[in-house]
Amino acid sequence: MNWHSFGDFIAMGGYGRYVWGAVGVSVVVLAIEQIALGRRRRAAIDAINERRDARADDGFASDALADDGATRFSASAGLDGGAA
Repeated sequence: MNWHSFGDFIAMGGYGRYVWGAVGVSVVVLAIEQIALGRRRRAAIDAINERRDARADDGFASDALADDGATRFSASAGLDGGAA
């Protein structure tokens, strides 16, 4: 299809309302999915850290999971403060 102006491109041969509506809905759904994914990831990391802390408090932590902060999970970077 040839568009001779930006208005023709937006109109999409008379189907612009449907095309751009579908694009808009897709963008909104993808944005919502990204937000939900970030929240689920943070919740999973928090649950891992809570279990690790509970095990450390009960005396079941191994030396690798000692409560020195070196193996604490972080939502932004995976493992924080690991030995380099």
